[in-house]
Amino acid sequence: MNSLGDVVPGTNPKYPNPTIVEALCQIHFEQSGGSEVFDISKPLDFYSAVGTSFPHLKTASDKIVEVISDSAGQTGFREIFNQRLQFYSEDQKSLIQLGEGGSILTFNVLKPYPGWETMLGSLEKHWVPMCNVVRPKAIQRIGLRYINRVDFFDAEKKLSAWLKPNRYLPEALIASAEPFEYRSSLRIEDHRDVVININSIKRPEMGFVFDIDVIWRKSIGIELAGLKEVLTTLHNDEWEVFNSSITEKYNLLLQNKHMNTA
Repeated sequence: MNSLGDVVPGTNPKYPNPTIVEALCQIHFEQSGGSEVFDISKPLDFYSAVGTSFPHLKTASDKIVEVISDSAGQTGFREIFNQRLQFYSEDQKSLIQLGEGGSILTFNVLKPYPGWETMLGSLEKHWVPMCNVVRPKAIQRIGLRYINRVDFFDAEKKLSAWLKPNRYLPEALIASAEPFEYRSSLRIEDHRDVVININSIKRPEMGFVFDIDVIWRKSIGIELAGLKEVLTTLHNDEWEVFNSSITEKYNLLLQNKHMNTA
């Protein structure tokens, strides 16, 4: 069994040589009140829900800087540290994180990317047990993010060899020489956004990062069927941005045929 859980093969593209270095799905909960609030300082119940696939528990701290003002108009800052639970798979290539007092759940998949069906299969497998522990009232926001990295392997070090202009990427970016840095935030529907970051990699390593983050900002229930429907929509958005942006050379790299074209 893959560390992410049982998977039924699907029809989504799966390349021999994916450039994805990290994929993550982040879900923001509206928490239940009163005695139903999950106590993140007591992680054993959550561990029982995911520990079979994610047996290694670690903790991390997130620092939040809060601006405060007193009655005299003086402004100051206060640092708040929130605990985040991290549950790693045996091979350390995937993890589930729970932070913000149990209100933010994140699935992370590291290189090598195993495919969308595997990632979605993990969520399906663990969703109900996790919700039984965290007891969310609703889902407020969902993000699906793919971070790609391409290393320049031949004399052609222009972005135009790899990406092409389209409705998401302007011609000025594609024609740019190094270094380049690009960020855009596009609203494709009243509750769906696409955030794109493209940055050149500093020397001595050369290449670029192609980061696509699609975000759903409409509240939905916690039922698995509804969540899967939203994730399918977001994944289709991801694929539309990526597939319409890459050149034939990038496609050959994904097919692991790039050495024959250098």
